[in-house]
Amino acid sequence: MRLLVCYRINQHSTRMAGVFRKFQGQLAGFAAVGIEVYGLYMSYNRQCLSRWTPAGEEVLQQWQDIGKDTEQAVFWQHTVDAANVCDADVVYARYDQMYAEPHQALCFAALQEGGRKTVIEFPTFPYAEEIADPQRRSIDEGNRCLLSRHVDRVFSTAILEAIDGNPSIHFNNKINVHGERFSDSTAPLVADGSPIHLIAVANVCDWHGYDRVIEGLYNHVNGHQGAPVHVDIVGDGPALPDLVSRVNALALQPYVTFHGYQSGADLVALYDKASVGIGGIGAHRKSLTQDSALKNREYICNGLPVVMSTYDGDLQDFDYIHHVPADDSAVNIQALADFVLHCDQQPDIRQHIRQFGQSTLSWDSFAEQVKRAMEALYE
Repeated sequence: MRLLVCYRINQHSTRMAGVFRKFQGQLAGFAAVGIEVYGLYMSYNRQCLSRWTPAGEEVLQQWQDIGKDTEQAVFWQHTVDAANVCDADVVYARYDQMYAEPHQALCFAALQEGGRKTVIEFPTFPYAEEIADPQRRSIDEGNRCLLSRHVDRVFSTAILEAIDGNPSIHFNNKINVHGERFSDSTAPLVADGSPIHLIAVANVCDWHGYDRVIEGLYNHVNGHQGAPVHVDIVGDGPALPDLVSRVNALALQPYVTFHGYQSGADLVALYDKASVGIGGIGAHRKSLTQDSALKNREYICNGLPVVMSTYDGDLQDFDYIHHVPADDSAVNIQALADFVLHCDQQPDIRQHIRQFGQSTLSWDSFAEQVKRAMEALYE
């Protein structure tokens, strides 16, 4: 069975770097379980079709000189061509919000007409609160309902029986244990004489809730007691200027470092010295009570305990979570520091956490789930 996976994501986008890593992880997982898998994505102004194997990526075809104003329409038109090139049995695509023309819906209609099975993934649902413009929300909803007529299977991280009338198969996000580079530090979570390092890695948005950490840090510093703490914020994003302003207004510059976007060895070095990872603790701002955030999985695979405010089914048996309320209250930094110090009493804590992540949170298990669903399409 041949599978084509389509993400209209640019591999060079810093804003969408986490999503592109997810795309690569899914492809690696499919290849690892023996599926003949192809990937379709953007690279600057080129659309690339590649075959993925356990040995790596082989680029098969590229479409050049695609402008931003026409990218969505052209991408989904070329998806039909790409499915023909690799003779895909099934096309699996990340949902692409449609604020104008129903380009993805038209693509799926053409794919089904050509005898191919179609699968859509909703990375979050519902996502209406992420779209500020009510007119855009309305247009997208109408186009999404049109798409639903041409979908054979739906996958979503949301725990829902159906989306737009189609039965939905729930999955939790995973991590690419085959191609990612992780910290291999064996140091304690807190070095002697050093502060506890809170690390927050994201394309920073309001729903990450990092303002809650800044407010809690202000309370902690001005309480004149407790463990020394430093916050490392890694990434860019629309909410970053407000965080910088808050830090400056509260005179917290000695306790917070903004590193900007980091990747590769530079990011691993920050994980090496980190004590705990801050997950998205503002998910309530978009009406989410459960999720399977990639950032938490990356923290765990880098050997770090995590801070969360939502439920995650994959982490029910993970012992190193500090839960904070799902509201806008300031994070109690001393309680968080006490949690980290308690975790640090576990021998070989980083290795212990990494082992859980790499054995439990791999995309390979998701690939097996999709493989079964694909096979059922032909029964």
